[in-house]
Amino acid sequence: MTNTLRGKLAGKLAAISSLTSLFATGSIEEYIEEENGDLFAAIANLKPPRLLVYVAGISTGRQMGLFSQRLAMAIRGDVDPLAVYAAIVNEAPSGDSLALPFQELDAHYEPMGIPELERQFIQVGEGSSLSYWNLSVVFRSRSSDTTFVA
Repeated sequence: MTNTLRGKLAGKLAAISSLTSLFATGSIEEYIEEENGDLFAAIANLKPPRLLVYVAGISTGRQMGLFSQRLAMAIRGDVDPLAVYAAIVNEAPSGDSLALPFQELDAHYEPMGIPELERQFIQVGEGSSLSYWNLSVVFRSRSSDTTFVA
């Protein structure tokens, strides 16, 4: 995993034992836009069961210099999305004492808080679509520190 906020999240997810038991070994992946290009194609081409962590957006805050990063996790396969959600919200990664929503992953950002779970669709052909579950979280910058760590 890379030393980015996205990579740190993917690494922490891979350290949650009940989460990794839902997926095959090595199936929690970090999506790197600069290397992989088309996100929708990457999600559509995931070999289930997989969880793909990616940057879903960046926005500015109401105060000068503050911004937020939205990271998301695409869930593909016959995996119970509520079990994935429960593992992320309730279980501490191996070696940690706090559940993931309450941990500081990077000194520049507040902890992620409680994720949102929603169903998503990608059009894959004329009149056909692919559905997947998506978890999204928002990391807000702590101060006017403009260090950007995707």
